[in-house]
Amino acid sequence: MFKRIMKGAMIGAAALALSVPAQAADITVNLFGASAQYKFWTSAAPEFLASVCNGDVYHAKTTGMVGTDGERDTGIAYSTDCQGVGDNVTITYTTFSSQKGILAVSDQAGYDNCGTGKAEVADPSNVSATVYPAAAGTVDGLVCADIHIGASDVSGEAFGQESHGQLLGPNGGGWYDSYANPVDTTGLENCRPINVPFSFFAHQDTVVLDGLDLADETVHTYWGEFYPWWPVGDSKQNLTRLMATSLFSGQVLDWSDFGYPAQEVILCLRHAGSGTHATLDADIMRGEANLVKDEVLNTDDGYILGISPVTYFNKGSSDMMNCIRDAGAGAVGYADSDKNGGNPDGSAGSYTTVQRLKYMGKDAVAYTLIHGMYDFWSAQWLYFRADEDASIKAKINELCAFASDYLNMPSSRRAFWTTKGEMRVEKSSDFTWPSWKDPSLWTHPE
Repeated sequence: MFKRIMKGAMIGAAALALSVPAQAADITVNLFGASAQYKFWTSAAPEFLASVCNGDVYHAKTTGMVGTDGERDTGIAYSTDCQGVGDNVTITYTTFSSQKGILAVSDQAGYDNCGTGKAEVADPSNVSATVYPAAAGTVDGLVCADIHIGASDVSGEAFGQESHGQLLGPNGGGWYDSYANPVDTTGLENCRPINVPFSFFAHQDTVVLDGLDLADETVHTYWGEFYPWWPVGDSKQNLTRLMATSLFSGQVLDWSDFGYPAQEVILCLRHAGSGTHATLDADIMRGEANLVKDEVLNTDDGYILGISPVTYFNKGSSDMMNCIRDAGAGAVGYADSDKNGGNPDGSAGSYTTVQRLKYMGKDAVAYTLIHGMYDFWSAQWLYFRADEDASIKAKINELCAFASDYLNMPSSRRAFWTTKGEMRVEKSSDFTWPSWKDPSLWTHPE
């Protein structure tokens, strides 16, 4: 496919003036926040623009860009002659954290020394973009800009966690104390068009991946005679809710406590402020067990005295995968379900020694979400100001409607993510158990 590359700044104002009607507007929408949504919007934004714009759609993205306040992934898509009136539309998406996305859009905080309500996002004048649908070009620089959408895995009210430890878990990064207080969302509107599943992950040498064979009397000399029919698969590559709450509250120090062969537990968690971390708290812990909040090393008294397992906290989802990989056998953590590719064994992902676990006997894929078989998921929140500029707010509402239609789900996310309309169950809040919807509201044909 012919690949045309151009610098974003080279769309000259003079050239546009010759081809765009007088009523045309330059509209920019900057999304900022949850890391889980990065791959969705970097795929969905150019597709949205292609559906409403006559001009070529340009797009670019870069992971791990270093901003003033730390690394982030960022992407951009833009086009001309849109909506039938000649609008020029630019959409950026930048990861940071769910809580900070809400704080920025509500003008309660700012980041990267940019001022309140602002943060560093993809710089439209410093990109090497390609024409969609060719593979995305690269974002080459960041710029301070207003945040128009705060993207979060959970509602602002679902925060209330804290964490203390190295920024990057076993890989250091400097000490980091995070207090993620609930966020006041007064003055904000929201839409919740997409659902993201989360999974538990473990190092490939962790004993929970092997399962238990209670029928083997050479190993289980007492129990073996009682379970000649024992299904090994029930205990293989699987966590139950009781196991998850026991692990991430720090109550279990060794996998043998669950009946597996002896192996020390190593916990990998996200730092407070992460929407994934808040979802774990709201959906799994449910106030019935408290998440651990302090890093524990094997040289600390808590570990030496047999009180706490080795525990690490990590800034981003990639740092979480690094933690599980580098901590080794016994390590367990959590992330968005497709973080390490489609195959549970990690063979299609970037972390080949990290494997996805089932939860309550089910894998976290779109089909199990839609049909009410899997409950560790979040209906993503897109927050925007009620008093936002009318042209920007109209574009936000169009993005929400576009993302809500399962026909617009990017193929790269289709195996795992779902849209609001196709779900047969729904969560009225992050703290409620899924309930069944009226069948007349199901939009997916299967």
